[in-house]
Amino acid sequence: MTRRRGFTLIELLVVVAIIAVLVGLLLPAVQKVREAAAKAKCGNNLKQLALALHHYHDAHGAFPPGGATTLGPVPADGQDVLCRNPAPGVSKNVSTRAPWTVLVLPYIEDENRFARFALTGTFNGMIPDDGGPTTSANRAEQVRPNARFHCPSDPLVATTPTRNCYFGVQGGGATPPCSAFLRPASVFYHNGVLYRDSRVKIGDVGDGTSNTLLLGESKYQNVFNPPYFFGSTWASGYRTTVDYAKANNVAAAQEPINSILTGGYDDSRMFGSHHQGGALFAGVDGGVRFLRQDGDLATFRAMGARADGGPANGWGQ
Repeated sequence: MTRRRGFTLIELLVVVAIIAVLVGLLLPAVQKVREAAAKAKCGNNLKQLALALHHYHDAHGAFPPGGATTLGPVPADGQDVLCRNPAPGVSKNVSTRAPWTVLVLPYIEDENRFARFALTGTFNGMIPDDGGPTTSANRAEQVRPNARFHCPSDPLVATTPTRNCYFGVQGGGATPPCSAFLRPASVFYHNGVLYRDSRVKIGDVGDGTSNTLLLGESKYQNVFNPPYFFGSTWASGYRTTVDYAKANNVAAAQEPINSILTGGYDDSRMFGSHHQGGALFAGVDGGVRFLRQDGDLATFRAMGARADGGPANGWGQ
């Protein structure tokens, strides 16, 4: 009976090299499969939020406001009080109430979490701003994470779990009706579906529910992550201080998808994701599709507006 010899050093090195090559070939395929699964989960998250907004509409006769305040409706000319100087009575977050992300909780089977918020109390627009003489009534709940608003492809949710990856569409266009007094990067649109104190009905979507955007991915939220200050969370409302007013958890179709972030207040004017080549959006009809970042910008902007006579086939941008 012959005895089997062991591997020589050269043979072992060859085997290791072959294994390394195989791993190198398989790893990209595994990563692609993993990202495809994460993208599918992200799309489902958007779908569930869009359906929840429709359930809210069924119960209340309109979609929720992008962010509720006590400032009253936006003027017909779009010149929001948050853009004026001075704006009497606008101080800190005294006027800030619940954002759409909180109002929709009962319709995504999160009633227990919803019950912890005091809807008649103040909300923080930015953390650690105060809502009055003392901390806003809802600040403690606002800084508790909610995984329903996390995209699995976003690497930042692990380190900043208070963030929101899904923003409401406040409108669209090349130029906003107005922007914050001292923070012009923070823009205020009112021609979409979810904006300050909005109450938009299905019948108000003149361009058609399949051609108008309702929600989109965002990777830009200026998040609250101690010890850093003045960040937003998934439950932040509009910041109603006139000098640093800010729209939170909503954005406009103004800049190209996946634009380069140039400042901490840009998240109100652009959408973007960690998926390659574009971002996922939900239409007012509830359909979820992927819009390419190299698509036609004018078409994308028109899709953000609910009744501007936009393109008949916006998804084909």
